[in-house]
Amino acid sequence: MYSSYQLQGDVAMRKLSSFAASLLRAAKHRASAWLPAGSSDTELPAQWRSWLDQHVELRARLPEALRLRHDSLVLEFVARKPFIGCAGLDVTEQMRVVIAGHACLLVLARGMRAYSHVREILLYPGQFVARRLDAVGDGLVHEHVQVLQGESSSLGQVVLSWADVQHSTGFGHNLVVHEFAHQLDQAKGRANGAPFTVASQARRQRWATIMSREFEQHQRNAALGEQTLLSHYGATNPAEFFAVCSEVFFELPQAMRYVHPAIYEELSQYYGLSPAEWFGAAVRPVTLPHIQASAGGARPIW
Repeated sequence: MYSSYQLQGDVAMRKLSSFAASLLRAAKHRASAWLPAGSSDTELPAQWRSWLDQHVELRARLPEALRLRHDSLVLEFVARKPFIGCAGLDVTEQMRVVIAGHACLLVLARGMRAYSHVREILLYPGQFVARRLDAVGDGLVHEHVQVLQGESSSLGQVVLSWADVQHSTGFGHNLVVHEFAHQLDQAKGRANGAPFTVASQARRQRWATIMSREFEQHQRNAALGEQTLLSHYGATNPAEFFAVCSEVFFELPQAMRYVHPAIYEELSQYYGLSPAEWFGAAVRPVTLPHIQASAGGARPIW
């Protein structure tokens, strides 16, 4: 069932389709510097669509109105957000479009305003090294090195490994979704797993109650070494839990709705989307024998 945030009915979908088409034309004008010569001003260039269809699998599942909305957001993202190549990487048009395609899934309902604080995307050819300084007392600091696939800063900077962007989707993982979920969480400052800039006290309290309970259970499962739908990395802290849950919400929405219905409902209300509904009955079932249903025993999930 769609939440109150979901688009419902043919009339609403037709209105959204018309509105999305107007957004697409406006965004296309702003993105004209990146568009191939002779491109239509009412649809994405064929090459862009090919890249998105190849690398952003969920796009094929979007209802028509949301697909138009996604097109307009991709155009706006590419036009507005600077991409900077690092370690000698020459950022290509394809890289911009593919990253924008993944990032814009998160703001299909919220709009590009949700990314107004995102200043730039730094892109490395592969995994990169980050040096950290930790205070250890008595004025001393300890330096340690981390090799990363991606990183998000509260200053509006996203750092990504292009190699991992290409190979990090599927089976509940999506590097771009993970890092841009952090950006939504960091829009208000430091990430804490409660990505609200404007929300009622009741809404915040409901989120805190449900997500805290689910996070603590996930920590217990991870500590026991149990196999779970959510990556054990999500047990690190509430901010990572939100980012990991967001990956599964978009990559395996029917599985999340079946295994973690409370988390799915919270994310559905937050993102204003119900991606599990886009799959219908055509989805291929995946058996995860380590996941126990409430009634006991392993069951296939979707």
